[in-house]
Amino acid sequence: MVQSASSGYEHNGHCVTRCCASRIYASETAAQPNRYTRRPTQHTGERRDVNNPAEKAATHPSALLQEIAHCPVIAEQLANPTREHDCAAIIQVQPNSGLETRQLPEPWSGNLGEARLLFLSSNASINLEEDYPNASWPEPQVADFFQHRFGDGQTEWTRDGLKPRRADGSFSSGTWVHFWAAVRARATELLNLPVVPGKDYVLSEVVHCKSEGESGVWRAADFCSARYLERVVSASAARVIVSLGKVASYEVRRVFGLDPTATLSTHAPFTSVRGRDPSGGTSRRYRLTALGLKLGVLLVKLRIRLLGPLATLVSNRTAHRPAHPNAVDAAFREVDTALDHLSAALGLKPAA
Repeated sequence: MVQSASSGYEHNGHCVTRCCASRIYASETAAQPNRYTRRPTQHTGERRDVNNPAEKAATHPSALLQEIAHCPVIAEQLANPTREHDCAAIIQVQPNSGLETRQLPEPWSGNLGEARLLFLSSNASINLEEDYPNASWPEPQVADFFQHRFGDGQTEWTRDGLKPRRADGSFSSGTWVHFWAAVRARATELLNLPVVPGKDYVLSEVVHCKSEGESGVWRAADFCSARYLERVVSASAARVIVSLGKVASYEVRRVFGLDPTATLSTHAPFTSVRGRDPSGGTSRRYRLTALGLKLGVLLVKLRIRLLGPLATLVSNRTAHRPAHPNAVDAAFREVDTALDHLSAALGLKPAA
């Protein structure tokens, strides 16, 4: 289990990691002390029992995709715009758009049922030039867009996995979505191989309505995460879930029962934090820090680069050994010295 983040934990077979400094949790809690106080039921997205047979059908990717894309809260809020609701602010980000013309909430982008990695961010940003679904699109076209946004769909929705299709059917020649590029780089790092967007990894959010600059996200995060996040994760085939940014990391911890105020060290290969177990008890979970990741990657590289040559030297007993050190011997000595220096820098002590 390799993680590229400073922390992570396991939930129902999914490894959850985060990709920004863990100290952010403490500062975010201090800045908004009442942010995560449970609100009355009518303003809170109640979590569903995804193990209930009646709920499993609603957790199927195709059904869940349409439910999120056509979230009924939007129609209710547009019908009663003065109603106080957690999602009111983010819905009003598109103030002049009726139900038929506004951009739909974004369930996810990619093949949720097959992708090995799931990236969770705060919410999707609005791009008014993009050929993007609205309520007038038929459901098959909506499904094709989100499931095959990066390729293999009935329409080429993006080019090179970075350039969204414009409303006129063209693609930009010089600009691309930098967030998509950053996620692809992270996925390549995690899987250690060239990745295909939408197949090897899928993108989703803890708040599905779109806005600019995360406008309205903090207010809607509690409601939207409680309503959809656990169901998205349950429908995902990913064994590794990466949270990106403060909002997503906080909501992932809250929804899956890990203490959101816990602060983790980023200066040791491994850390442990006592958090709430999903079953209601407490357990100690260990997670790999950024330093531990670097050490792990180094050990993997050493195994690949050196194990083969060393095995060859051991098995080939009749090989002629030169009287004087050759280039291979010198290289091994350099590696040995470098490992001593690295061990000292990491504070690792020789085994007794």
